[in-house]
Amino acid sequence: MSRHKKCDGFKCKICPRGPRGCRGPEGPIGSTGETGSTGPTGETGPTGPTGNTGPTGPAGATGTDKTIIWMATDQSMSENSYLGLGSESGGAMGFIRNTVVLPCDGKITRITAHIRGQEHDDNITFTAWRSTAGSSSGSATTLAVTLGEDVFCDMATGSVDVSTCDCISIQMTRSGSGALSSGACASILFETSP
Repeated sequence: MSRHKKCDGFKCKICPRGPRGCRGPEGPIGSTGETGSTGPTGETGPTGPTGNTGPTGPAGATGTDKTIIWMATDQSMSENSYLGLGSESGGAMGFIRNTVVLPCDGKITRITAHIRGQEHDDNITFTAWRSTAGSSSGSATTLAVTLGEDVFCDMATGSVDVSTCDCISIQMTRSGSGALSSGACASILFETSP
């Protein structure tokens, strides 16, 4: 507030400032300023609680029971003879004398044969034979493995249905000639449903 001069005769003097007036009303709010830049990311919060256990999944497929049937001989094994449990023989009674009996229905699915390192230049085949309950004669199945030249061990797979009380054995044949002087050993995988 400006001061006003007051003249008294020839002399003028400045009058004192008057009292401050009342505060005027507050002006309107100004427009919003520009948004500031984003601040830094805060720290990761603590791990939340473990959720509930989910429902149990569906049951898996039913498995199978598997049994290995071993057959072998420590004798020289001639062509067309059959392996048994520590024995071998050929001829009309060769099969039935070297069989094992199956305890239940199932399948034979794999055959493995070994000729114990004997060198050979021909094909030697081991075939699973089967007879039905009550029969003394058997017949070849489709489950067979062939050992090529100088192959001493191999396996083959297949699927042959068998029944309770069937008897099985393994026959050896070869494209050449002569006996296996060290004999042979073989196994069959027998599978059943539980």
